Amino acid sequence: MSLRSISALPTEVLLRIFHQLDICSLIQCQGVCHVWHALIRDAADLQYKIELVASGLPERLIPSSIALPDRPHFLRQHQRAWRNLEHADRLSLPGRGWQETWRNKSIFRDGIVAQLDGVTKSLHVVQLPSQLLHVERKEWVFPMPDDICGFDIDPFQDLLVLVTESSSHDYVDELVMRVHLHSLRTGREHLAAKQFQIRIALHDRIWKVDVNVRHDILALWIAEYDDMVYGRLFVWDWRTGESKLQYPGSFKICVSIDGFAVLPNNSVLVLSYADVESPVLLLFDTTCSRQIDDVDQMLANTNFLIPSCSPKGIPEEISMEYQSSEGADGLIIISLYSRVTASFNTPFHKMTVYIPLSTLTSVSAASSSRRRLIPWHEWGPLGTHATCSTSRLFDARQYPSSRSRVAGLRAGELQGPVLRIRDFNPLRVGRARCEEIQEGVEISYSGDVPAGFWGEVAISTHLPCLLMDIELPDDLQVDGSWDCSISEYGVLLIRSESLANAEELVWLGF
Repeated sequence: MSLRSISALPTEVLLRIFHQLDICSLIQCQGVCHVWHALIRDAADLQYKIELVASGLPERLIPSSIALPDRPHFLRQHQRAWRNLEHADRLSLPGRGWQETWRNKSIFRDGIVAQLDGVTKSLHVVQLPSQLLHVERKEWVFPMPDDICGFDIDPFQDLLVLVTESSSHDYVDELVMRVHLHSLRTGREHLAAKQFQIRIALHDRIWKVDVNVRHDILALWIAEYDDMVYGRLFVWDWRTGESKLQYPGSFKICVSIDGFAVLPNNSVLVLSYADVESPVLLLFDTTCSRQIDDVDQMLANTNFLIPSCSPKGIPEEISMEYQSSEGADGLIIISLYSRVTASFNTPFHKMTVYIPLSTLTSVSAASSSRRRLIPWHEWGPLGTHATCSTSRLFDARQYPSSRSRVAGLRAGELQGPVLRIRDFNPLRVGRARCEEIQEGVEISYSGDVPAGFWGEVAISTHLPCLLMDIELPDDLQVDGSWDCSISEYGVLLIRSESLANAEELVWLGF
């Protein structure tokens, strides 16, 4: 059918076709001709569909009291408040933590902060307010067992996951770890959940326990160390109790796992490395249950290679952060640190790589073989954004939002600190290209790491993002000990060395 005959279709038919299109195709149709542009512009439901993607908000958060014709304006108002940091809510919260450093933990997800309090042996949960979204402040407090060693929350599924540890009654040198699933609202046992138990030989010391729950998948990482750190990853379907993955299958195999995340499609992403110079992202499909006993079997999964450190560099730390909710794309942040010499006083070289989840999933789906190592040049340059910096201290980690924003604090040129936001939402970036850029906002079309900084050759990436520098309110006494986390709901400022051991929290809600 020719374009002329398509344009001649009745308006009702055209609108029905537009409703079936994905967001990218819908926006492209706006530029075909003045007739189509006017049709889409004047259709409140189509404008709502576009503005909802631009906002990054889950549809369930849009107040039902707002009529459909008014929702596009409501969402534009929300985005305008974000760009200018015109927060409608401000709230200060005390930080809490356990005496043992590795137990100190606060979780910020979907507008909810959960903190373990070691003094009262309780979990404090706060729903952060938003006037614009008609969300009220609420608080819950649950008693916690003394032997808790890890927890996670999923507000969308009303899920609280607790991990406890105890000595085995059968074997002196064995540790029993139990996973308990409760309602986040009531603290009672979750009716749809199964209980899990793991027995671990105490030949080494438990160093860290991380738990992550998303959708149907629950993942537990247990790290041990003697002379080196190694660990084991357990993955279940928390509704059925079915084991989906054990990696590696035996603690006799030493595998460094420096981060993991459960992704929206029920796959699991693991940050690891075969040697300290060559980190790799492993994408595991959990649709089939399996146990990986041999490190060489990593090749059975999609492996994304990350640029290797220069032979002159001495790798110090590697970490991964990821958050996603309700089917969102999500943003992965890889932070790599190295020193030029072995001297402790030598500054760190830091490379940060920002990766939309869609980059990994699209490359993995297009791969001709599931047993394939995908080199950096096949996925990184066009699908990621890399930055580099030098510092004498480990920088505070950057915590991404559930969709496409990441924020960090930096010193202002004239006075107080500035909130720097990187925004990778393609619709917001595309709009900025067509509109007059406001002061304090720019488009970064590429990210580059010069030759010799991290590797022997330069690293060039071409995923565009918006850079926004916003001055914080003058009455906020924010200094170098503060960090921040960001979501579509607002910004959470944290005064501490890390989010895990917060001393004070300040919420700026939108």
